[in-house]
Amino acid sequence: MLDRAINVQEKPEDRKFLEDQLVNAKEKYIYHVILSSGDKSMSARSVELWAKAVLQSQGISKYYMVIHAGEKGHTNNPHAHIIIPTDSRFERGHFFNIRKSGDLEQQFHRQLFRSVEEDWKERLNHRENTSESGGKQIEREEEETLKKRSIDIQLG
Repeated sequence: MLDRAINVQEKPEDRKFLEDQLVNAKEKYIYHVILSSGDKSMSARSVELWAKAVLQSQGISKYYMVIHAGEKGHTNNPHAHIIIPTDSRFERGHFFNIRKSGDLEQQFHRQLFRSVEEDWKERLNHRENTSESGGKQIEREEEETLKKRSIDIQLG
């Protein structure tokens, strides 16, 4: 597996590398799969991480990935072209499972984002509420923290 993004638009050496890899492939089959989560706000990096998670969940470890997202995208839909050389023949179920895994992975990312966003909002609200009582509250909290750290040793 190539663990770096291939930029075939801007780097002719990447295109040549990919062509050489495919021409010299020893595997019996080469599949071209396009993965898109449907989330138009995904960056190239998030598309890459999402696609890698999808492939990993399907036990696909050898692949080449070309990302089209953000400024580098040629459509408004961020996506990844995946080339999978393999000796196994993919049946219809393989492609269905890849798609299902992509949907589950996207759902997981959305839930994770919502959770982080809610936590962030809670923290901001907490900070705003504690700052309303002024600097005295912060000073009292700092004094309490210092008291807890001090050790009183008496020798008798």
